[in-house]
Amino acid sequence: MTPKAVILVECKSARLTLGARAGDASLPSLTKRYLTHARHQLDRTAALINARTHPFDQFPVDRPIVGIAVTSEPFYLGNSTLDEYGSASTIPSLAVSLRDLEYWVCMPAAEAVDTLLGILNDPERRTWALHQALGELRDLGHNPILDAAWREYDFVEQRDYPGRATTGPVTV
Repeated sequence: MTPKAVILVECKSARLTLGARAGDASLPSLTKRYLTHARHQLDRTAALINARTHPFDQFPVDRPIVGIAVTSEPFYLGNSTLDEYGSASTIPSLAVSLRDLEYWVCMPAAEAVDTLLGILNDPERRTWALHQALGELRDLGHNPILDAAWREYDFVEQRDYPGRATTGPVTV
């Protein structure tokens, strides 16, 4: 919840099959199954908030309610308006991969919310993957959560993720 919006997050751990990732005929049906389920869950939660149903009555109804359906990997065309890629939400929402989510949450909070709302209010950009809708990505520095996790495993060398070098031991 922010001063400008209530942001609902629905996480889906489902992964696309190798064929779907390669763009075979199963891609639309798998995308439809996974993302439609996520969007329905976002819609149900928004409806409970708007109906002031306990315990959802603690959320404000004086600002937009928007949703993010987080997937473990990118769902290509997941934000398209094509029917074969799932039914649309009743609330503005985006399907977002974990990698895109990580970048977005590292943005300053007010900027992240303004950016998300700007994307969701743009009829074209809301059909794009989040990393494309964000435009030119800039270095936001290190993710402190990932840095702490890497420190727990001093025997592991750095791995490639945004903002980190790909060689040498972990040092922070």
